Amino acid sequence: MVQQVAASAQEASAAERIDAAAFREVDDRLCRLAEDSGELARAAQDEEFLDLGTQAESLRLQFLSARNKFRHLERRAGSAGEP
Repeated sequence: MVQQVAASAQEASAAERIDAAAFREVDDRLCRLAEDSGELARAAQDEEFLDLGTQAESLRLQFLSARNKFRHLERRAGSAGEP
């Protein structure tokens, strides 16, 4: 889904609008995945599964990074359509 939205953002001309609902859906999913990874990390740490906790925390940070990059793409696509 991210690849589809990113591709349409890159191909859109100034007259075209990027589907804001698609951006929101991707952003929401990335947020939920980051939250779920954080919960897994905390639960693993509580149960003393340190390696799993570390990996889940790393995954959470990767999701947050992807979300930030995607938001940057959204801002770039939004500003491309402005006169």
